[in-house]
Amino acid sequence: FKVEHSGNSVGATPVHKNIKINENHPKINLNLKTAYKNIYSQYQLNINSYNSRFLQLLKSQVPTKENRFQFGSGIDSKRMGDVKRRIWFRNQRGNEIPDMSVLLLIDGSGSMWGERRDSAMISSVILHEVLKKQGIEHAIVEHRGKFTEPEIDVNILVDFNAKDEEKYNIMQLDGEGDNRDGLALYWAEKYINQKTFCDNKLILVLSDGQPAHQYDEYYGAVANKDTANAAKKIINRGTNIIAVALDNGCDDEDDSTYNDLKEIYPHLVQCKDLKRLTGQILSIVSKQLM
Repeated sequence: FKVEHSGNSVGATPVHKNIKINENHPKINLNLKTAYKNIYSQYQLNINSYNSRFLQLLKSQVPTKENRFQFGSGIDSKRMGDVKRRIWFRNQRGNEIPDMSVLLLIDGSGSMWGERRDSAMISSVILHEVLKKQGIEHAIVEHRGKFTEPEIDVNILVDFNAKDEEKYNIMQLDGEGDNRDGLALYWAEKYINQKTFCDNKLILVLSDGQPAHQYDEYYGAVANKDTANAAKKIINRGTNIIAVALDNGCDDEDDSTYNDLKEIYPHLVQCKDLKRLTGQILSIVSKQLM
């Protein structure tokens, strides 16, 4: 099904006021099950390894001390006068389900075709499997602008608290169209705030270039400044944004995606090797837990 929004309805700047947002919730496609399982099988060892690392991280949380028990791991001398003999305390391990939500926002423009698309797809599968195992709320969303049309699509491939079969829709990741990142960020902020109630919210942006939407010449300095302002506002309002610049095989720093995006995103990570993308994404998430 599809839900339509306007730029105004997500609190975007006036440059987006006439742009329609098509929030698409694809129907679960079980025909994609085999393709998903092939990726899962190929990277199962990686998934298990990342899950072990996250488990160790969560176990290392500082334990809390709870009082007023009639038996436990030790006696609280301050409660020796309790007539009900609730003088024992217990050391409880930190909460194993982190108070955190993650929205992976993937650039679905035409330049993401091929190796970058495939890498984003594999990373999304692994990220979903790990975060689901750890009980971390998350959504995986692809976005793109419609060339000469005043519209953008946001395709929610995996929603927060998704049905298990929704994960197969990750196989629909594609590369076509433009990208209007500023508006996509405003939509993402509203969506994560509506769908989750965690204090620790993260929008994780996956991009291979600057924002550019042909419809109203939304590109260059105008688009960069608008997207930078959107990121700054959203971060200041309490939702963190970290972007990953895809620079596979790029040796010229001045001609890199990282160089293009560093003036837009206050927190930016460079990925020079797509084989390391999954590890970098999960490293970002794990650092948010600390």
